[in-house]
Amino acid sequence: MTFFSRALSTALILAPLSLLSSAPARAAEFTLANELQPHLAELVPLYGPEMMTHPLVIEDPEETYFTAYNVIRMEGEIAPGDADRFSALYHELFESTGRYPYVLVMDSPGGNFLAGIELGERLGTEAYIDAIRLKAVIVLEGERCLSACALAFALAGNSDDNAPRMIEAGGLVGFHMGIMPEKTQRSQAEVGQIMGLTYDIMQSYLGLLRDGRNPLTLMLEALQHREAASFFLLGAEARAADLGFVPMARGPLAAPISAAALDLDTLGSLCNAAMWAEPGLVDEVSYDYWSNPGYQHEGGPASLTLASALAGPGDRLMGQVGNGGYCYAGIGEDGGLRMQVGQDMSQSYETSPKTGEPVAAGWFHAGANTPAAEDLGPVPVALLAEALGCPGGVFARDWTRWMDDHHPETPAETQPLPPLPLKRAVTLRAEPGLAAEGLGEVPAGTQIEVQDCRLTGDNQAVWYRITDQGRTGWISARFASILGLESDQRPVVAHSLEAGR
Repeated sequence: MTFFSRALSTALILAPLSLLSSAPARAAEFTLANELQPHLAELVPLYGPEMMTHPLVIEDPEETYFTAYNVIRMEGEIAPGDADRFSALYHELFESTGRYPYVLVMDSPGGNFLAGIELGERLGTEAYIDAIRLKAVIVLEGERCLSACALAFALAGNSDDNAPRMIEAGGLVGFHMGIMPEKTQRSQAEVGQIMGLTYDIMQSYLGLLRDGRNPLTLMLEALQHREAASFFLLGAEARAADLGFVPMARGPLAAPISAAALDLDTLGSLCNAAMWAEPGLVDEVSYDYWSNPGYQHEGGPASLTLASALAGPGDRLMGQVGNGGYCYAGIGEDGGLRMQVGQDMSQSYETSPKTGEPVAAGWFHAGANTPAAEDLGPVPVALLAEALGCPGGVFARDWTRWMDDHHPETPAETQPLPPLPLKRAVTLRAEPGLAAEGLGEVPAGTQIEVQDCRLTGDNQAVWYRITDQGRTGWISARFASILGLESDQRPVVAHSLEAGR
């Protein structure tokens, strides 16, 4: 008897458990959903070196080995046998369409925990035995992939081909352990069976760590949620990117940032947010030397604009973020911000990035061994929103140290966003947006208390609602220094299944 058949048989004997359905679950439905291809083609990654690309565009419909793919949609509770039902549909579609790769859209409240693990194995390492080519798994806006579905989602793909696990803005993936019995009074024999099942589940759960596919932190987070209704929720934010998933969006969040009025202080916050989202770049050692290149601890934030700091076309600035981490920035021909973060992996001084003349507040003109201006990528609004405490367009009232996320077994300490100083005088407007009526000027140096935030389609992108001298209105967030907080802080993104965040 195989491991999964033994574990599934044991699970059925021991029902009900919170990890299983309390009533026999209806099998998940797998259907062909190629009508979603235009939606998927509009999505862009929000973090990392592939920002602003469109990885799910079908460039050549005739190229059925790599480009043209089928969309398979999974809906409903996961039940034993779903892995086989998925495989059967895949092979049927392959025979009828000739398309080898597929994208799996996942929308499920969970179901049978072990069946979810089996489905994940089918989407992962076993896929290569059955010649199933995974292009991506994705949770779309307004949809959920919880419990058993989240396990299948995390187990999908292979560490060698790095098939992405995507979360669209507005979608949620929720992890928990879900192994506690609903009734605590059990006979001794049943307790023994429950313990055996628990060990089987833990053994399978450890598969999340296989080949470095997922970080240990993901499992530690799941361990904190041991009841059916408790989840570690991830959306399309930097935290998900840090854990190895791919936040995606289309529309306003995916729009490129304009460099208009962007100063070195805000640019430094953007560099921090981008570096935090890089899987594996933030660790205990580099964190000891974490810094923000745009913040002068003695002289205050650097309000010199990026446009003023650049020597001319093709020039780019360079600042150090953390121990061995670098941030490069410039302005594209379209007036948009272009940026790249990364670590210096060289082993010699000769090949390491070189700084040029100093500019201000930890920024330098980029020198030898640094990316050319045309190699820097455009940056989406989502990253600016995260850096300025408005992730996904929702105001983050609480902030925490980034490294607290890497120790979820210890409750993280949070602090509210403190009053922020205005770096320059700014117009207070009746509504968020440059076209809104002006209510007067708020002087430089004013300490503002942010009440809410909003994302807009103008070249400022992120706006704060404040009250100044009895007037309530909106100002561009670029004019306030978010570094009223220390540079190791990040906004807490509070998700709710009911509210969709």
